Amino acid sequence: MIYQIAAPATLSNFGPGFDTLGMAIDRYLKIKLETGEGIVDYELSLAGEYPAPAKEDNIVFKMLRQHCKKPFRMSVVNDIPVKRGLGSSSAALACALGLIQILKFEQEGLDVKNLDRGSLAEMVKHAIFNEAIAEEGHPDNITPCLFGGFVTARVDKKEGSFLNIPFPKYIAVNLLVPAFETETKMARGILPPDYKLSDAVKNLQNLSFMVANFCLNSDNAEKRPIFYGLKNLLKDYLHQDYRVKLCPSCGDAIKILNESDKIMGAFLSGSGTTVCALAEPEEAAGVFKNAAHIFKAQNIEVRHHTHKIEYNGLRIL
Repeated sequence: MIYQIAAPATLSNFGPGFDTLGMAIDRYLKIKLETGEGIVDYELSLAGEYPAPAKEDNIVFKMLRQHCKKPFRMSVVNDIPVKRGLGSSSAALACALGLIQILKFEQEGLDVKNLDRGSLAEMVKHAIFNEAIAEEGHPDNITPCLFGGFVTARVDKKEGSFLNIPFPKYIAVNLLVPAFETETKMARGILPPDYKLSDAVKNLQNLSFMVANFCLNSDNAEKRPIFYGLKNLLKDYLHQDYRVKLCPSCGDAIKILNESDKIMGAFLSGSGTTVCALAEPEEAAGVFKNAAHIFKAQNIEVRHHTHKIEYNGLRIL
């Protein structure tokens, strides 16, 4: 039997939306799992622009290895940068839990092979949602990874919930991905235990105003100029200024991008080190080159990717 699954990369925090806002983008982790006769050992092959970790560190392989009683062959094609704030661990967790859930459905007698792929994906997403949040620890990456789109997510009494936020079709998501990794645990540890009330208020004001802006104006092309003021609303007071200390070049790149009138707004994705900038396609190529030079001056390789929002989330292929 062959099972194939794919999960998207995600942006999290999205400026002031610490641990609540997230967006799926069209960059993927794809996994093919083969079981049955002729497979006598647990095999793993890796490919993709950003190859996933080997057996001993591969989340999907380890979780399936614990669940499957018989040997399997797993092929992993990963195009999501690892440890760069783009939800690589969430994508791996979503794929692992998704594959395990499909196997559970089969054990329960569901005819998985002949079920519509879209319907099966919806069943899997809802079945694993709360378990995925519990494993991940916070909802802003795993929620858009499973359900796609631009979302605000929350957890209450171990139950996850989310709402979709509209996003303008004409805005492209630009990523500057430096060859510099950061551990989420370290990036969490650098945050202060307490915050000033004034900073918390500023963050809430920016977050609420920004979300309202997207909800009210995303579908109206005439409101396009409004989104060039996003850089003021994307200002965060809870995490970004602390985390860029782990990679000062990220902070410098964000500053350069936000100084350009061709950029709608730039921010650190997740715990870093990826810098995300919103702009209309092909409007700001020169600005991204200037920002990339910040990294290159420190002998840090950097890649520029342009993406669209991804609305499907976890897919069964």
